[in-house]
Amino acid sequence: TAAWDRYNGSGVMIRIVDDGLDILHEDLQPNFDASTSYDYCDNDEDPSPVASSDNHGTAVAGVAAGMGDNGIGIAGVAWGASHNHARFLCGGAAVPALSDFNQDIDIYHNSWGYGGAGFASLGPSSAAMLESGVYDGRSSLGSIFTFSAGNEYTSDENVNQKGFQKSRYTIAIGAITYSGVQSWYSSIGAPVLVVGPSNGGSLGITTADRTGSVGYSSTNYTDSFGGTSSSGPKVAGLAGLILEAEPTLTWRDMQAILVHSSTPNDLNHENWSVNGAGLPVSHYYGFGMVDATAAVNLAENWTFLGPEVNISTPLYTPSVNIPPSGTPLSFSHTVTDLLNIESVELFMDVDHQNPEDLIITLTSPSGYTSILADTNPAEYGNMRYHDMVSMHHYGELTAGTWTVNVLDVNSTGSTGTVNDWQLVFHGTEADADGDGWTNEEENLCGSMVNDPNSTPDDVDGDGTCDAMDDDIDGDGWSNVSEMACGTDAYDPLSLPSADTDSDGLCDSVDIDDDNDGIEDNMDAFPLDGQAWHDTDGDGLADETYKLVCCTYSLDEFEDVQLNSTFSWDLGASPSWSLDNSTSSSGNASLRSGSISDNEASSISLTLSTESANGSFAYKVDSESSYDFLIFSVDGAQVESWSGDTGWSNYSFPLSAGTHTLQWTYSKDYTVSNGQDAAWIDNLDLPTSLFMTNPEV
Repeated sequence: TAAWDRYNGSGVMIRIVDDGLDILHEDLQPNFDASTSYDYCDNDEDPSPVASSDNHGTAVAGVAAGMGDNGIGIAGVAWGASHNHARFLCGGAAVPALSDFNQDIDIYHNSWGYGGAGFASLGPSSAAMLESGVYDGRSSLGSIFTFSAGNEYTSDENVNQKGFQKSRYTIAIGAITYSGVQSWYSSIGAPVLVVGPSNGGSLGITTADRTGSVGYSSTNYTDSFGGTSSSGPKVAGLAGLILEAEPTLTWRDMQAILVHSSTPNDLNHENWSVNGAGLPVSHYYGFGMVDATAAVNLAENWTFLGPEVNISTPLYTPSVNIPPSGTPLSFSHTVTDLLNIESVELFMDVDHQNPEDLIITLTSPSGYTSILADTNPAEYGNMRYHDMVSMHHYGELTAGTWTVNVLDVNSTGSTGTVNDWQLVFHGTEADADGDGWTNEEENLCGSMVNDPNSTPDDVDGDGTCDAMDDDIDGDGWSNVSEMACGTDAYDPLSLPSADTDSDGLCDSVDIDDDNDGIEDNMDAFPLDGQAWHDTDGDGLADETYKLVCCTYSLDEFEDVQLNSTFSWDLGASPSWSLDNSTSSSGNASLRSGSISDNEASSISLTLSTESANGSFAYKVDSESSYDFLIFSVDGAQVESWSGDTGWSNYSFPLSAGTHTLQWTYSKDYTVSNGQDAAWIDNLDLPTSLFMTNPEV
């Protein structure tokens, strides 16, 4: 069911930090909390607008928490949440506006930022306020700080130039249009976590407006609101739904849920990449468009993040000049500690009079690169003691070599100097129980992440657990080949017989030992590598027979009834079923059942085959490296696939006899991506042998 069938933000309080709120508005008054509201400009408890231009806060509040289910006007994303207001955008102080009542307020939303050119870092009091908020707010679960990313794309301002938006303690939110592409104004950068819908195409956002003739329109509502000022409160409202689903989430859990539940949009955009954790990410869109239903589903069954761990590189002091015109200055550090990354900070002292000429990037051991600073003609002044943040290495491991590149694109003018730099990584222990297996590996292999006595089985000691290893005993023979040849896949001393043609299938089950195209039982010389046969037994090849291996039975799933070709065992519900929306060829395929986290959907068939290869087409659209289509023969895993594969073909050997073939789509404990399903088509199996008449 959809998110709003279950949640509306009830029990959650959202503070809108803005320019004032029409507290008597029919869609804002019912769930407005006056006791936690304040005017930080006039120092009183009435946050109502004062100037005729103070329209922004009312519209923002309507998007996040406008009252729903009342038969009038609009409904905000978290229409059942309580909301209050901090009138601040009139010269008020940011620190109290973002910290007062932090045991009562769950979410502080901010559709504003300190704009202007140059690189802005937070002052000590603001930085301390955010840190205190995430570690002390909400009974130490952490205040949720959501910030609109900004509307400066056309002036090339990067989000890493904005003090609040780039903080790892906040959630920076970009904007997309109704068609799912970047809103023309939406600021970009490595701090952007997600995007939400706003204007920028032909449609604006409908929300509350100041009552009467003042405001953006002459009515109580406007349908032309936009900017990241609108996408931001949507995500703040979504955070309210998420907290209603699971009130004990920490601020870090909230970020993780948004990362893992968002959906890549505008997939043809060139800036999409996949980071070392297999997560699609973009400087334009972060981890993608928020998905309310996916987010609350994830929150309902969330596995809480472990304690936060922070590690730093040394403070390097190279004091070297930056080469002009296109030659990058590179610095690197090899990290040995193993963390699952949540954010990375680069602290750098660059003495350069023209920072608009600089591009600064960070490349992880996986090869993924974050652009931390880009050329910006609007920048001004010196760039000193600057801190930059990337959220886009989320889920990557720290171990390996990290590289910082500084590039001056201008061949004239100031060259500048890098005086010092340091990286700081924030995340969780990648191996929580210290048993030498990462948490991710233990989840995939079925052992306990918090029990050092629970480790994956790894017979050959190659670092790949047996559950994921195609050659469990490391003897060079795949598990499926050993199974077909009758040897022990767990014993490196138990080897199949000879393999004359080196095709990975032992001679004892290979129907064509010399790979000459003639089956051994039809070939008078089965090991010579030549297509000879001797029908009269005189030792002379006659080459008169055209020999064919097998009669194949093909199931293309084109019939209304599933069992028209093979007798399928559908297993327990949710079962696989015919799907007319996609196929490798033809009009239909077989799709896995709809499952939840920690569930599996299987289908199998048992039949007699000859000794030959079978094949099928497959397609997977799942969370990469976590949710798998698994193919097994006689109870042993032969192959598995994950991620977005598109249609592909797979061939596998079968020995003569009765076999059970099984296809299983299996999900891990959390997160869904894509269509979250697997398909098979064009199943082709060898069911009998025959030989043609002699040729003359």
